Amino acid sequence: RGIKQTPTQIGTLERYVNDWARKNNKKVNVEKSKEKQSKIAVIGSGPAGLECAYELRKNGYQVTIYEKEKELGGILRYGIPDFRLNKEFLEEIINMLKELGVNFETEKNLEKIFILRNLKKNLTVYF
Repeated sequence: RGIKQTPTQIGTLERYVNDWARKNNKKVNVEKSKEKQSKIAVIGSGPAGLECAYELRKNGYQVTIYEKEKELGGILRYGIPDFRLNKEFLEEIINMLKELGVNFETEKNLEKIFILRNLKKNLTVYF
């Protein structure tokens, strides 16, 4: 559309829909698969870590996210300014993951605290 007319602003449309859903208390119902015994560690709570944990939890895995910082969110919290990403939205995502049963461990610096062999004893680890 942008060649002959004003381009569609996808970001503006997405923000409108998300704001509308929040104001009207619309929530997505997430159906989880049968609970599995496998435990999976996700290192980092940035966008990839949060999405990974969400997908794994939906599929029934027991998930723990390990974050080296005091607060969750990675680059979403520390790298994107508030005028670009409202931190309340980030908190909603984190709370939704907590409601799904994702566990969070903050201030856990992988290279200083964990020995990979110890992590492997209790968790299913994929590289």
